[in-house]
Amino acid sequence: MKKNISAVLSLALIFCLLFGLLSGCGKGSSTPACDCKIGETFVLNGMSFQIIKAEFDPEHDDGELAGVKVSVLCCKEGEAQSFTDYNAATQTASCAIDMVLYSGKKEFVSEPRVGLLMNEDKTDDEFSMQINFFFAVAKDADITFAAVYANRGAENEEKVLVDFSSASLRYNQGGKLRIVTTIFPIYDWVRQIAGERLDDIELTMLLDSGVDLHSYQPTAKDLMRVSSCDLFVFVGGESDSWTDDALANTQNPDQITVNLMQSLGDTVKEEEVVDGMQAEEEEGEEGEEEEIEYDEHVWLSLRSAQTLCGVLAEKMGEADPDNAALYKTNADAYIEKLGALDAQYTQAVNGARVKTLLVADRFPFRYMADDYGLTYYAAFVGCSAETEASFQTISFLAKKVDELGLHSVLQIESADGSIARTVIENTSTKDQQILTMNSLQSVTALDVYDGASYLAIMSENLDTLRAALEAQ
Repeated sequence: MKKNISAVLSLALIFCLLFGLLSGCGKGSSTPACDCKIGETFVLNGMSFQIIKAEFDPEHDDGELAGVKVSVLCCKEGEAQSFTDYNAATQTASCAIDMVLYSGKKEFVSEPRVGLLMNEDKTDDEFSMQINFFFAVAKDADITFAAVYANRGAENEEKVLVDFSSASLRYNQGGKLRIVTTIFPIYDWVRQIAGERLDDIELTMLLDSGVDLHSYQPTAKDLMRVSSCDLFVFVGGESDSWTDDALANTQNPDQITVNLMQSLGDTVKEEEVVDGMQAEEEEGEEGEEEEIEYDEHVWLSLRSAQTLCGVLAEKMGEADPDNAALYKTNADAYIEKLGALDAQYTQAVNGARVKTLLVADRFPFRYMADDYGLTYYAAFVGCSAETEASFQTISFLAKKVDELGLHSVLQIESADGSIARTVIENTSTKDQQILTMNSLQSVTALDVYDGASYLAIMSENLDTLRAALEAQ
């Protein structure tokens, strides 16, 4: 049976390669004509799938072979498929698909490992299904495409070919600059500064699954990436306290680090509790001196972003001196775009009827508000873990809506709208609209594949701000 399957696979591969010579995915490419690319949805055996990420996996690098991890989301009509039974989901994932990676005529096969992800939009008893494939790949391999099978080797076998060229799966043997970032804004700034050099950089975003900075816990693999990279860029607030141990055990003696909050110096602000805001319960022994907490959300200031991009270009140049001038040129061009958007924010606020934001949620926009002279009221501080607002908080915010004549109540992108609706229900008119500001804390790898960018999201925030402030 195995010989028959092997023969079928060999014939299929020969056919794919020959067909690719005639009609490859790209001009002059030996890659066969693929059915889809990474990030696009394909259907096999009545189920929909989407390859959301393909990357080198340091945890499975044994020195001679490179580890590669491919993550596949099981989809249904464009949304994450839900399963109400954990065991059923695991069984479905285990037998749903097989995958083979190809480098020229060489193939790499792996057994999948199943990962079940909780979906916040569903009930506690429902799961989204992610299938993770781990491959051991020759370090001279250049992975160009994958064959994804359902019922592999059976009479009803189905197969799609996926173009992997965008993943740039060529092992780094010292030629690539390895940069690790924690959150999406930093990741995107590095992309813009790298410009045409991006293909020569092994760039990693650690928080790529939608978890926010305040609840992130690094995995062993994440720590290995941080330990071995050339440049590590992180926010540097209380949520990044785990980086102390990670950097103390670095394996790269020439490693360069960028702590955003340290780079901004005395422009970093203390976290503040404004009128009506529900303060968190303080932990610690009585009489213990209260530690100052700083607001970590520095990336939401376009003015700080300009400063930080200049720092990043300088540090990237230190790590890669041959391309330092290019990084500075790219950074200067990008900083100009950030400055232009900052000017649009200023213009919008200057022409606004309202100068106050009311947020029925956490408030991570302190830096943005201060940049443009806005006042604000909110349910919780930016780093709060609270999700339930007290009666006093709801009542205070509802009265402020009436007092200021506000027509909008804001929330952040991860909210379910319940607090905002409750605030509105307690106003005199009960007709305010709910608007959502994006704090860029929940951007996923899939969003990146779909083209998400810092400038685009901040531009969308400007549109939301105009509506909230009733700007002309």
